[in-house]
Amino acid sequence: KADKVLETAPPTENELRILRDEVDPNGYVIGR
Repeated sequence: KADKVLETAPPTENELRILRDEVDPNGYVIGR
């Protein structure tokens, strides 16, 4: 059992752009 569960900050607009445009440009994993 985990002692603490930490939340991460939501991705920034730039991070989303990189994921959508460079990492997964065809939307196979991330979608839109």
